[in-house]
Amino acid sequence: MKRPQINFQPGLRSLSLRERVILLCLLVLVVVFGGDFLFNRVYLERARELKAAVAGAEEQILHHQRLLSREELIHAQYAELESPMAAVEDSILTETEILRELSELAAKMVHVKSIVPRLGHHEGKQVMFVALDFEGPFESVVGYVEKILNEMPSEVGSLSLAPRSGEGGGVVCRISIRVECFES
Repeated sequence: MKRPQINFQPGLRSLSLRERVILLCLLVLVVVFGGDFLFNRVYLERARELKAAVAGAEEQILHHQRLLSREELIHAQYAELESPMAAVEDSILTETEILRELSELAAKMVHVKSIVPRLGHHEGKQVMFVALDFEGPFESVVGYVEKILNEMPSEVGSLSLAPRSGEGGGVVCRISIRVECFES
């Protein structure tokens, strides 16, 4: 009896075409998934680390911003408490200057009956609100109002004109203006 001869060829040549295709597909899958697992794992882990670092940095920034805003508030409050006398002196000088200027602007034909000043704040600036009552002929009253608006840094809040009772006619005017004093 003869022994059958087994023709053993090492390598891919001994495989059929079907087996070669299956082996190639398996090899491609192993390379793709293995590479994907190794590379993406590294990148995903790095992305997680960066995300955590960014979140930590954002938290620190917010914390420091809160500290800065508190510090600014404390400095502002301290500045208000530090020099109240200087602010009072400045406001008295400013009030005196504004009232003197309003009186100087009054023409001979306009009689200023009352000036009521009040200090206040508007849009972060120290301003003086002044209520003026005056009377005189219509042309003089209008001229006085125009002088106030042209020669002083002021804005009109309200203006009312009424005919003057009695002889001579004329008008009585009440005007409320806002005059910028100085930066607060």
